[in-house]
Amino acid sequence: MPLSSITYRQYITDELLDKKRLIADPPADDLIERIVAKRGDNVAREIFDTLISNIEIPINQLPEEVQSFVTENQELPVWADRSKVKMANDLFVDHGPKFLIFMYFKSLPILYACANGAEVLAQTGRLTHKDDKHQQFSRRIAETGQFLIDVLAPGSLLNSMHAMEAAIKVRLIHASIRKFIPKEHWNIEILGIPINQEDLAITLMTFSISILDALEQTGIEESESRKEAYLHTWKVIGNALGIQNDLFPPTLDDARFLIEKVEQRQHRSSKAGKELAAALIEFSSDKFSNEILKNAPQVLLRFFCGDKVANMLGVEAPLGCFLSWLPDVVKSVFRLEERLEERSETLQVIINALSKEATRSMVNFFNKAKNTHFRVPEDLKTVWFGNGL
Repeated sequence: MPLSSITYRQYITDELLDKKRLIADPPADDLIERIVAKRGDNVAREIFDTLISNIEIPINQLPEEVQSFVTENQELPVWADRSKVKMANDLFVDHGPKFLIFMYFKSLPILYACANGAEVLAQTGRLTHKDDKHQQFSRRIAETGQFLIDVLAPGSLLNSMHAMEAAIKVRLIHASIRKFIPKEHWNIEILGIPINQEDLAITLMTFSISILDALEQTGIEESESRKEAYLHTWKVIGNALGIQNDLFPPTLDDARFLIEKVEQRQHRSSKAGKELAAALIEFSSDKFSNEILKNAPQVLLRFFCGDKVANMLGVEAPLGCFLSWLPDVVKSVFRLEERLEERSETLQVIINALSKEATRSMVNFFNKAKNTHFRVPEDLKTVWFGNGL
């Protein structure tokens, strides 16, 4: 039986979340241990290296144990509501490029401000030796955007196995990270198990409720039913990521309660958080070709996350007030786009720079860094870009 809102808020206590920090993802962790026992550390490490450098690799090119794990876990949970998933897909069609902006300047910074969770994100770059740390951070940021498209594109959850496979691959990367982070670099008593259930839960919340809240911040109104469907769909995705279902909030307000609860526990300044935020700002600044907008990432992060989080991350407002108008312009532009009213040339430049240009930049980044394409389904290209990218 799903918990009611009152019961849920009574259930999500500090004591519970402390326990969740000591729980990771037993089925995925067991798989990695079985591969190590059967094939050795080197083979298990090769799987990790393959997934983290080439996450789009077809499942049938991975070891049979991994293929079996995917097959066993790729079905939607029995409680998944297909009509709600369809509503969430439609919401993503309407707002996808904006959601990428919200993810970069709201979702990820909220996670980076979680000091314990940020540490594992910083540590991940030390597990690979093929790229320098900055390049590793950049790729992880870009691939998070790709994941958003992979799991929310129309039909990805309902009509194909693509979304589930993408989620399970991420799940196996998480298990590999837990296996290969050197014990001397990780204090479980202070940090909990790497990528534990509390950290997974707040990640899910930043990709769901935080993005919905960013819509409201920009003045875009959506129906409660579509927002509830979006949260429901992320719970379906979270199930595929190995998140324990008792952490799933029943309502939108409960989702906000959970994220605020974890923020109270974890939000503080940290070296890892500042390092990740600096990489995000540098990565994002590179994506805006318009010189006027080079400092837009700092302004947008402070707007979406607030000064308190921005200060924790060491993200200062640019000198002067030249870009102080940007958040208000973003609000106006997104509202104008929703009403389909005539737009001025200046506002059209802002729209392209803040949403569509970000998506185009992902294409260029992936082509150069990985010799592969940022995958945007053709129907989304048509809706978002008309004649395509």
